[in-house]
Amino acid sequence: MTPHHRILATFGGSLTASFLAGVILLCAVHPAFAQAVTNTVDVAPVLSNVLNTVAMVLTVGAGVLGTFVARFVASKTRVNDAAMEKLMADRVSDILVRAIDYAHTVAAAEVTNPNSQFTKIQFDNWFVAQAAGYAARSMPDLIKYFKLTPDRIADMVRSRLASYIAVPVANSGTLAPAGVTVSADPVTLPVGGA
Repeated sequence: MTPHHRILATFGGSLTASFLAGVILLCAVHPAFAQAVTNTVDVAPVLSNVLNTVAMVLTVGAGVLGTFVARFVASKTRVNDAAMEKLMADRVSDILVRAIDYAHTVAAAEVTNPNSQFTKIQFDNWFVAQAAGYAARSMPDLIKYFKLTPDRIADMVRSRLASYIAVPVANSGTLAPAGVTVSADPVTLPVGGA
């Protein structure tokens, strides 16, 4: 079930529950109303059948009305499955960029730590692992939806590194600009950035 369908189901369900609560209230008032009648005519059996029929009609009507209203709202917002999937893909891309920022921050902290073995920020496997770990923790539902593996997340991080550092990462599939040689060595930057 897509998030769009969940919204429709939730809205229709809440509307149905509201009408059902009203019908239960009417049924609870019924005995008090029947006792207030002082005539010798006993209308309780007829009134009970009428209230049961009204409750059934209101319940079905609430479901139909809820579905209609939810579809109407959805048609006006024009959010369909393809648009929802595009929004989720954009969210994944945003999280991956934030993951790179996170890894850069962790690497910068390691470089400034006097007990650390790092002397400069290197965009290598350690950096990619930090970013991929952050991304995996930040989007567990999106990972399930898109069926992303840890290797795929790491590849997605590597593909975004090229634009982040303005120098292609070796074997990233990104062509080097004229005059730039790409080697298999990790790309390094001073702590202050590019």
